[in-house]
Amino acid sequence: MSDEPTSRATFAEYGERFQIEEGFLDDKSGLFGLEDSKLRDAASLERLILVISVATLLLVSEGLQLVQQGVRRTIDPHWNRALSYLKLGLRGVHFALSRGRQYSTA
Repeated sequence: MSDEPTSRATFAEYGERFQIEEGFLDDKSGLFGLEDSKLRDAASLERLILVISVATLLLVSEGLQLVQQGVRRTIDPHWNRALSYLKLGLRGVHFALSRGRQYSTA
């Protein structure tokens, strides 16, 4: 629901918003389990967030690269393409390593 008139811009804005929400889900509970860490020490939490940030960058880059290369169906064969780039990247890394292939970020 919105108090703005419906237009293509409205749909684009909500699409961006949903991507942001999906990112929070990946960070908090969907992929990394940040909430499950139960860390109370600020310094430890900062280090964990740094590691999660680096991993997120790596995996999102990998997921985007897989889509650009046109091999998404190999990693995500389902009809409904609802996986985030982060989850695609993680599956891509697992896919390569489970088949004894060298994984490279290049």
